[in-house]
Amino acid sequence: AMDLELLRDQGMQVYESQVKDMHGVMHDVVFHKATCRESSGNTLGLIGIILDITERKRDEKALSDSRQQLMDIIDFLPDATFVLDNDKRVIAWNRAIEEMTGISNAEMLGQGDYAYSIPFYGVRRPHLLDLLDIDDKDLEAKYNYVVREGNRLLAEVYTPALYGGKGAWIWAFGAPLFNIKGERIGAIESVRDITEQKRLEKVLNQQAHTDHMTGANNRGYFLELLDVEIERASRYVRSLCVLMLDLDHFKSVNDTRGHAAGDEAIRTVTRVLQSSGLRQSDIFGRIGGDEFAVALPETDLQDAVDAAERIRLQLAATPVRYASANFSITVSIGVSEYRDGDSQETLLHRADQAMYQAKQTGRGRVCLAS
Repeated sequence: AMDLELLRDQGMQVYESQVKDMHGVMHDVVFHKATCRESSGNTLGLIGIILDITERKRDEKALSDSRQQLMDIIDFLPDATFVLDNDKRVIAWNRAIEEMTGISNAEMLGQGDYAYSIPFYGVRRPHLLDLLDIDDKDLEAKYNYVVREGNRLLAEVYTPALYGGKGAWIWAFGAPLFNIKGERIGAIESVRDITEQKRLEKVLNQQAHTDHMTGANNRGYFLELLDVEIERASRYVRSLCVLMLDLDHFKSVNDTRGHAAGDEAIRTVTRVLQSSGLRQSDIFGRIGGDEFAVALPETDLQDAVDAAERIRLQLAATPVRYASANFSITVSIGVSEYRDGDSQETLLHRADQAMYQAKQTGRGRVCLAS
């Protein structure tokens, strides 16, 4: 029928079909047929070529099966994963990323123009996979960090639009995809929700840096921050003062009112320090049982004494509220000023000596280091 049609209409036909060889084996072939005419224009008949494409069709099927197998594997990966082609259109959007974003595979497949970034950021914007092709410092700065390992990228970022706008911290891994010839055919990115991990990191960080009773910086973290301020004061020739505070008659509070009352007295000191007008740049911490320290960057000696007096007076006027009875406490404060060449130990030692001088001369007062 096709031959008769070609003889009638003249021209050329190219089509695929299957034929049996002499042994009864089926072969995939492609027919190339054309009408053969005399110079006068009369049709003499047909001329044709049959090409055996069985191997090519087998290879195409193997490639198609391989691609489908890859897509099936991607679909069942536990991490949220998507794949882009070279035109940055989405060609895979697995089940895990459907659950994470609330966007179905059917809605996202074929989408380009950064549509895949909307579920994460709420807007169309360049994404981690764009950094595979360009060195964009502005884009890289949008991530907490980006690590390059060969042609792969690892990154951490907060995505405000995930989970209906609740937001989430994610870890992302991106890499190019290549065919068997080594040609770039796209890129793949896997995403993992690390919000709970980040929360635990924050808790552990707070536990490592915070005094559990008061919420103030603990001794180790205060000393770490003080070292930074000493380095800054030394390098830039800036003023720095330190206050050492110790509760007066604290042992008597514990002995007569109980350790729970003593704990509340310590928490009261913390609240007074938080509300005493200290600047955001000032640092305080609980460095012993009833001992606190305050670092005052870029503060001269007179301003440090004024700050110490404010703390002393505010604490004396603030009752410790415990059980059904309130009681008052006072504090002795020593003040030292950074000197060229001071270490953490020498600066704190002078403030400590001044604090003991305040205790020896009547308590409830401020003394300067000699």
